[in-house]
Amino acid sequence: MQHVRITRRRIAQLLAGVITLPDMAAPFVYDTLWGNLAPTTLQNNAAPIVLEQAFKATVAGWIIGLRFYMDVNDTNWDFAWYADSLFVARGAAMVSYLDNANVTKPLPGWQQRYFHPRQPLAAGTVVGVRHYSRSGLYYSTPGALVAADIVNGNLTTTKHNSPRPNGRFTTTSGLFPNQNSAGDRYGIDVLFLKK
Repeated sequence: MQHVRITRRRIAQLLAGVITLPDMAAPFVYDTLWGNLAPTTLQNNAAPIVLEQAFKATVAGWIIGLRFYMDVNDTNWDFAWYADSLFVARGAAMVSYLDNANVTKPLPGWQQRYFHPRQPLAAGTVVGVRHYSRSGLYYSTPGALVAADIVNGNLTTTKHNSPRPNGRFTTTSGLFPNQNSAGDRYGIDVLFLKK
């Protein structure tokens, strides 16, 4: 990272467009599991549910945040109780995020939350991203992971039963997702920045 001393003269030059800050010249580009692809179905479990989607990166990098999907049909919206976590394989949580600060409903689409600090991820390490919905509402594309892996940039979501079920869930508090959805692609995602 290049450091630039900010003086009154430099501020005036920045405002006039004469110079730019090196770090601001180009934004970083990150990969996601699903890009802008929206899940197809709003599901209602009618009770709290924890969803898990497993994936891996083909190169080393960092998980810089998580995403989950909402659309205009989500009428039982309760943003204060959406919680997201990142887990390594079936082990302990690397990091988690609970959003209880927002009181207004955001616009429909992918909702993003960033981690600080970012979480390192080695190439080939299987990671699970989890999403908790207190209302039981969630989004999915049923059976999307049955036929093949889904590759998007440097991220791969492994197909169902290769080597283990993907698209798992649980309705029991405190348990790892241990029920099988038959390869559903959930409306949960990560933000991955390669090294």
